[in-house]
Amino acid sequence: MNLNNYYSILNKVILLLFGLFPILPNKLKGIPVILLVINSIIGIFLTNKKNIKIFKREKILPFIIMSSLYLFYLFTYFYTNNTSYFVKKLETSLSLIIIPLSFYLNDDLITKRNITFFKKIYSIGISAFSIIFLSYIFIYKNDRYPKGIYDVNFIRTSINHIPLIETHPIYASVFLGIGILVLISIFKAIKPYLFITSFILLLLSISILSSKMVIISLLIILLVFLSIKVSNIRNKLLSILLVLVISVISIIYIPNLNYRFNELFKQTTYQEINKSNSSSIRNGINSCTLKLIKKSWLFGYGIGDVQNELNNCFESKSLILLQKQYNAHNQYLSIWLGTGILGLLAFLYMLIYNFKLAKENNDLLFLSILIFFSINLLTENLLERQSGVILFAFLINFFGLYNLKKEAFN
Repeated sequence: MNLNNYYSILNKVILLLFGLFPILPNKLKGIPVILLVINSIIGIFLTNKKNIKIFKREKILPFIIMSSLYLFYLFTYFYTNNTSYFVKKLETSLSLIIIPLSFYLNDDLITKRNITFFKKIYSIGISAFSIIFLSYIFIYKNDRYPKGIYDVNFIRTSINHIPLIETHPIYASVFLGIGILVLISIFKAIKPYLFITSFILLLLSISILSSKMVIISLLIILLVFLSIKVSNIRNKLLSILLVLVISVISIIYIPNLNYRFNELFKQTTYQEINKSNSSSIRNGINSCTLKLIKKSWLFGYGIGDVQNELNNCFESKSLILLQKQYNAHNQYLSIWLGTGILGLLAFLYMLIYNFKLAKENNDLLFLSILIFFSINLLTENLLERQSGVILFAFLINFFGLYNLKKEAFN
């Protein structure tokens, strides 16, 4: 077997691992990124030199845009005091530069066939993830929650204890939300009974996990596409009204959803910090985050010092906020805290750049993924754990550069 054959096999293995990312054990989640780097190095020697030179000129600006956030992270070294935490943050977010660099050096992996293959594998992987999760809640035991599966906190805790997988409920919900978007994009390519079964599994898993922003973002995406795709004004209004009515009824009558969303409408949520009320905790965190931004809005505090600054504020506000070392719970504000306004603007420009690529190429899945991430980043620091940053960096670069290639060679 020659090098070209090994290279082709490696391409499939990489896509397979990224597709099965939700069920990869935490200790192995970095493996597909490592293989992607190896793949890019091998590909350099096998790719036609003339073609790669031409396309590299086209990709240099996109590469800078895609990796700009990490470059700003690096720059904060000059004014970060806590260098050990700075290095830790750089290691965690390494995918933000490694993945775009790998695709810049070699983009052989980015083809229409591979896009389709990845979508099918991800649909299989996330369906398996749902089955594992829904099965595990019936065997999981936790004396802290005597009501068992009838307690939303029991369910959200259980997913964090699935052997090997051990996924935080927020990241699990993000995986599932993306799974629904991917599944819908290939519904014509799979058998109806498989689509319906997988869709129900994912929807059920998301409903019982009840991550508010994931549900809200999926609802917004649905409303956006109904307004775009349904041409008749009467049908458009009826469709939107039907979705809103079903959503409201679901929140009222599905216990887990009712419990989680009801927090948003309690007056006490905004008056005191309660450890059993996640919305009140977020409100307290936001108060400290905005206070710190006002003090150093131009350059931020350096990514190594952000947590220390937050902890100092939390200590003066409520000891409850210190118990779990809460981050900003808003990726945009967290970037602002760490890198200042210029780092935030660079990140926003990266998102806008990809929105433009998705819109110009009419890539509805990529557009959906961008909307989904953009909304969820409002309440979660998804780029500060490997589970979030790897998937984000891969999807943005994989789909973004695929659309860029279509523009470059059309």
